[in-house]
Amino acid sequence: LPCTLDESVKDYSFYPQWAVNFNNATQTLSVGRVCITYRKKDSAIMSHWLSVSSSVDERSYNPCPDCSFNVPAFSKKSAIKLRCNSEKCFFQVNLSETVGYPTRNAKVFAAYLPITLSTTWSYTTSLALRYLTDSSPVPLIGPPLPDAECDVALPVLPSSTCSLYTDGSFHHATDNSPPSMACVCLSLHVKLIKVPAHSDDAFNARVDTLAQTAHLSSQPTFSPMALYHVPCLLTFNSLPIDMNIRHFLRQIGDARNFLTFCSLARFTALGPPALFDWTGIHHCLSQIKGFASHNNGRPEFWIFRIKLLLDMLPTLTTLQQRKPHLYSPDWLCPQCNTAPEDINHLWTCPYILPELNPCMTHRKEIAKFRDDCISAFSSLKTLPDSFCDEFSALDCWDFNTPSASCLWLTRGLLPAHLTTFLKDYFLLSTIYKVVSPLLNDFQLELYGEIWLCRN
Repeated sequence: LPCTLDESVKDYSFYPQWAVNFNNATQTLSVGRVCITYRKKDSAIMSHWLSVSSSVDERSYNPCPDCSFNVPAFSKKSAIKLRCNSEKCFFQVNLSETVGYPTRNAKVFAAYLPITLSTTWSYTTSLALRYLTDSSPVPLIGPPLPDAECDVALPVLPSSTCSLYTDGSFHHATDNSPPSMACVCLSLHVKLIKVPAHSDDAFNARVDTLAQTAHLSSQPTFSPMALYHVPCLLTFNSLPIDMNIRHFLRQIGDARNFLTFCSLARFTALGPPALFDWTGIHHCLSQIKGFASHNNGRPEFWIFRIKLLLDMLPTLTTLQQRKPHLYSPDWLCPQCNTAPEDINHLWTCPYILPELNPCMTHRKEIAKFRDDCISAFSSLKTLPDSFCDEFSALDCWDFNTPSASCLWLTRGLLPAHLTTFLKDYFLLSTIYKVVSPLLNDFQLELYGEIWLCRN
């Protein structure tokens, strides 16, 4: 079988793969690199390469400078324009009519220089045609060449005996006839010849007997290709796997990473894992955008959210632990000078100026966060009159003390009792969809009104 394209590559991602395309409409073969795939549309963008010579044993190809296949809009795509300096001709192909070119990793570096692949044109096209077409014989098509020769279809090969050469190419018995995969479907005449030099060897005689017995025995009534379609049932912990094995292994890796994250010592020190809704925390983290955004070298808001969750903000207490030779352990909060400046003190600091008082700002933003949640959930469906009072009475909204769960919510650790209460009225997916953007807005206000002012 020919190489198949890598199905683990995400759609719309640039991932070049050498491939062969057989256009059923025009009955033409094309060689090139599949650059971007659109599997839901059964299409891909492929570059066009032309054979250096007309030989069926050719392995080298040049990038097509331009031809009737070229779609100029494809070369203007940012990913292609940035990474495909050598290729100028791009066209659209159907993935169902495209298979991988059996070759080792052949990367394109220099512009307008030929690329030599591992296998010949004849071997590759014979496999591709056998894989892509259901009937035989197949119309014979030569290697892609410049100008008009690349679209010429030669006559069909007649039925006869074929010879299989060491490189895997299928050739007609007559030397001047080009190759075709149609020869594979013929009944080949096999003759077994014993090597005289090993006639007195017992092991060789045993192998010779087994070979002749196998050859003279009745042949199977089904096509050997049917073996490739036998269903294979994979299991994991005695449970059947009914999905793509790559996706399954990726999900196992994600689950292990998620378990490691939930088991961090900085979280287990707060209490048992059941205190928090880890699925909701993971959902809120996955919604953070702009991981590559920077402004004059300063970390942006998303870094603040991550460090806030992990208790890694450079507060005075953290700096005293990291560099005790620079920060005296006797120093207190530089604004109020009444308590150590740890992560919880950021929201309870009684600074004297009202407009810069973190405690008042935190209380105001918590109340706004709570009211926004009530408004958002009330707009989704009709709720009982007691919903607002019961929701506001949850411990996570107690900003006066403030409560431990209120401080956890400030960090982005969703308390389990919050989602447990909301599950009586909404699906979890709806809860996360509402809470996630509101939590982002709440922490954005803390970032601008408290953290940046202190730093």
